[in-house]
This record gives sequence, C-alpha cells and structure tokens, in this order.
Amino acid sequence: MLYLSTASVPYPEEKYLQDALMFMYDDAILSDMELRTSTKTFRVHKNILSARSPVFSAMFQADMKENAMKYVRNNRSG
Repeated sequence: MLYLSTASVPYPEEKYLQDALMFMYDDAILSDMELRTSTKTFRVHKNILSARSPVFSAMFQADMKENAMKYVRNNRSG
C-alpha cells in the first residue's frame, strides 16, 4: 500500500478554480511543455493550450512533430 503525504507539496488555499489554475501557472506546477521565443521560455500545460486554441488542439492531437516534442518554438519575429 502506498501512503502519500501532502506536507511538502505546495497547494493553493484558494477555493476558486481560476485562482487554483493561476497558482499552477505562476509556479509551473505539472507543466508538460515549453513555448519558446527568441528571448523567453514559457512553461505551459498542453491541455490548457488545447482547450483555448484550436491551433494547439490540432497540433497536439495530430501526428505532428510538436506533439512528440517537449517544446514548441516560435520562429516568427515581431
């Protein structure tokens, strides 16, 4: 049997989903992908990107190279 302790796991005290999601965003908790630009890297969650963007949803569901990778690079400038 496996016993888990949450004593060392950061967890938001907020009771609203939006606050809990913002906590996960701010701390990059359980992020599973990175979005990279030429100057910055963002740790993100594929399921959140997919829920909010049909482009990311198609990218992650299709047999695209980005789906197998742990990052997506934006090569566009300005």
